[in-house]
Amino acid sequence: VTQMAKPEGMICTITQDYFELEPVSPEQTCTPQSIASHSLYETSNPFVMHEPGGVMHLESVEYEAASDRAVRVRGSDFEFAPYTVRLEGAELVGYRSTVLGGVTDPSILRDFEHWITAAQDGAHYTLVRALGEEVASSCRVSLRVYGRNAVLGERETRPFANDHEVGVLIDVLAPTQEIANNAAAQVGHTILHFPVPAWHGLVSNLAFPFAPHTVDLGPAYTFGLNHVIQLEDPLELFPIRYQEV
Repeated sequence: VTQMAKPEGMICTITQDYFELEPVSPEQTCTPQSIASHSLYETSNPFVMHEPGGVMHLESVEYEAASDRAVRVRGSDFEFAPYTVRLEGAELVGYRSTVLGGVTDPSILRDFEHWITAAQDGAHYTLVRALGEEVASSCRVSLRVYGRNAVLGERETRPFANDHEVGVLIDVLAPTQEIANNAAAQVGHTILHFPVPAWHGLVSNLAFPFAPHTVDLGPAYTFGLNHVIQLEDPLELFPIRYQEV
């Protein structure tokens, strides 16, 4: 759908040879490009899509305008395979606390890469001194610098050239909420006052949007199960019980 004004449904008409898609809203239209681009959504291969009962091949698909609002799609091929169900599960990995701050000092931003690397090393040193080696090693500390490749990370190809302002997001994952809070506060405090070569005396490098600046985010989870199981019957794992009330 081109320029979707609000999330709405689509009308799909299916025949033996093709299917047509048309938006419900009269204010919106479909184009061959907008429909074809959806095959790129959340998939590693836009031409081969694995489904529960087989594989959908889109190498020879054609997208054509059926009207000024609808698109006709034909040419896909379905390769049947044993029916499978994907199982997903999550597990607790710890508790998270965060600190958000902004840097707008041109003296820092002029050589930001060097400063932030040194500040991270300094924060790790003070974290070990404050909490001890064993507790500090149980924490996972990460920094995301918004305004400097925070979205794409190492895949970013454009040079960092922001001399105005960047946001620093400190993220701490620890075995307990108390440890996460203490570690985030320690790391944030160290970076807040970490020395800047162009300045003398005590400095304040981060501007906090709220106080207290250490925020607890609660329990954190990760994928603990990502498995495909083959079934003889699609409903084998999903019994249906009818109850008359």
